[in-house]
This record gives sequence, C-alpha cells and structure tokens, in this order.
Amino acid sequence: MIPMLIIYIFKRSSFGRLIIEKANGYRSIVVRGLSLLLILLVTNVSASNFYRTSQTITFKIVKNNKPIGSVTIYKQEVENSIIYTLESKIDTQFIIKFDIEAREKSVYKEGALVYSSIFRKLNDKVKINQSLSFHNGQYIFENMGKEEALSFNTIHRNLVTLFFNEPVSVQKIYSDKFKKMVSVTPLSKGKYKIVFPENNNSIYHYKNGKCTMIEVKGPFYKVKLIPEIK
Repeated sequence: MIPMLIIYIFKRSSFGRLIIEKANGYRSIVVRGLSLLLILLVTNVSASNFYRTSQTITFKIVKNNKPIGSVTIYKQEVENSIIYTLESKIDTQFIIKFDIEAREKSVYKEGALVYSSIFRKLNDKVKINQSLSFHNGQYIFENMGKEEALSFNTIHRNLVTLFFNEPVSVQKIYSDKFKKMVSVTPLSKGKYKIVFPENNNSIYHYKNGKCTMIEVKGPFYKVKLIPEIK
C-alpha cells in the first residue's frame, strides 16, 4: 500500500510428472503453488471480455506543495472476485536521491482476501518481495522464499481498499507491509487515522464515500496523496 511504501512491491505432461517426482515430501507447497498459479492466471485474463466492471484512480504524491510521484490503482470485478492492482513511482530527494517503484496486487473472492503481493524497489535494489495466500483455511505469508503461517481468520479488508471504500464501521484492517491487523480510528465525519509501527501514521479523508486526500506522516517527513482530477 502506497503510504507504507513511503514509510519504507501439468498433470500428464512429462514436465509435470518430473515436478511432482522432485517435489516428493513437499506436496503441500506444490498445491499452494498451483493454487496461486490459478489466481494469477485469472488476474491476467484479457479485461476486454472478462471483467464485469473496472475503475481506475490516480493520486499525486505531494511534498511541500511539489509533486514527487504518483500512484495508480485499478479495481476490476470479475464474476465473484475483485482484483486491485497498484502501481507507483516516486522520484525525490531528502539528503540523497530516492527513486522508488512499487507494484501491489490484492485478490478478493466472495469478500475474502485470497491473495496479495507487494514488490518494491529502491534505487534499483529490491527492498520488498512478499506475498500472502489463503489455502485450506489458512493464510501463508511468503517473504524472499521463506514461508510462515499466520494465525488470522478471514481477512475482509486490507489497506488498498481504502482508496475506493470509506472504512465505515471498520475497526481493524490488514497491513500487508507489517503482516498484522492495524486499528482504524474515526477522527470526525469522513476522517480516519491509522497508526503503524515505527511511529508512522496515515489520515484518510472522504467525502460522499470517496477518498479525497491521504496525509502520510513520519518522524522526518510529511506528504499528501491527492486524487488527480480528469
């Protein structure tokens, strides 16, 4: 999710039989991999015939009244699933120059998060490459090839959904970056605050249910995300 970015993206073939033979003893990993492959295949089907509805919004990232980047979020509905895809780029300088790129994907099926991923690169160096997948009633977190089972029940909202939906009556929301549920605190009508570890927080502003601004604050910086008007 972009505020956290600123804070700091074969059954019968001989090849298939070979994979299964080599994976003896790791059958559960193979099953999760195949499940993830099916999800990714769904998310990459041509939108022209497959997506029922789609929305795209772009936010400018502003620091000291100067644009330093942008984030574009796509929301696509297909049958009983909703797919969010986020792409962002920041080019700025504090003491040294920062060139940040990020990609994120979240897949919801029947209202439950079944897959999410974050890939982030800073100055051509990969900083985050992680994913979360739901399999056999359990969330599996993978980071740089290492897996961990998380003790969450079904996740219904993660941070990327806040770009499209006001968190009315939402008390907790999932942070992919920190792999934990964080509190959503209403401040006033259409205004909500989320506090993250490391003394960072984001304040989300809404009008008529639409996100109109996000304030991102840390110990040494403050930026705003403002929707681009088309």
